[in-house]
Amino acid sequence: MQTHQENRPGPVLRITVERRDGEWREIDRYRAPEMTIPSSSELPPTPESTRLTGAWVEAVDAEGEVLYRRLLKEPPRGVEIFHEDGSMSRVTADSDEYSMDLLIPDLPEIEAINLFIELDEPPGKEVPRKVKPVAVFPARRDEPPRQSAERS
Repeated sequence: MQTHQENRPGPVLRITVERRDGEWREIDRYRAPEMTIPSSSELPPTPESTRLTGAWVEAVDAEGEVLYRRLLKEPPRGVEIFHEDGSMSRVTADSDEYSMDLLIPDLPEIEAINLFIELDEPPGKEVPRKVKPVAVFPARRDEPPRQSAERS
């Protein structure tokens, strides 16, 4: 994998995406002429029998080769509530609305930005090892975003 490893100022693409009603969509895009972002990340090594979980974004070229990957914080699945007696409880969110900024180097060879969000599944539920993106956003604005097909 030939990845963007520089950790110095350069052109950056910031795409703000949002999940609403089960669908991801782009809500804003900005090209910064100069900005420093973290170097590309590797996914942690895992045995073939272990499912990858977490959140990350990948910028890929026309052949699907990863040029940049950044690990992300998983979307919040609930909130912590602090009570007057000092105790704490967690409640799950009853909404699937969430937004975040994706920062990638603005390289001409990048064709698509793949967003992956794989949350832990309850024990006993079979899940595939192969991970598919939840959404694919075009690197160029004149192409529409694509939702990932039903994940199997």
